[in-house]
Amino acid sequence: MGTSLRAAERSIIHVDADAFFASVEQRDNPEYRGKPVIVGHDPKGRGVVSTCSYEARAFGIRSAMPMSVAYRLCPHGIFIRPRMERYAEVSRAMFSIMERYSPIIEEVSIDEATWM
Repeated sequence: MGTSLRAAERSIIHVDADAFFASVEQRDNPEYRGKPVIVGHDPKGRGVVSTCSYEARAFGIRSAMPMSVAYRLCPHGIFIRPRMERYAEVSRAMFSIMERYSPIIEEVSIDEATWM
């Protein structure tokens, strides 16, 4: 009984901020909300999509897709170069909030963690 009670008291939470870069862009730029946001490099160049908003996904755009393909699928989209310093800043704030509730956090990536 003691073992099962201890297991029931322990929780493990996986946190994943989906479409993180695009979500940060929409939060920082209210005019982007509700619009297809594609984060990556030159849409006419050889780069790939880092991530995109759900509005952009509705046009068939996905992470790792060539930016030129994303541009053909959604030429009216908002194409943004990644702002890694800004995303790291928002990530630190997110992890700081989690640390208020548990010191045991395993950072998986800039937008993902396992929290106990």
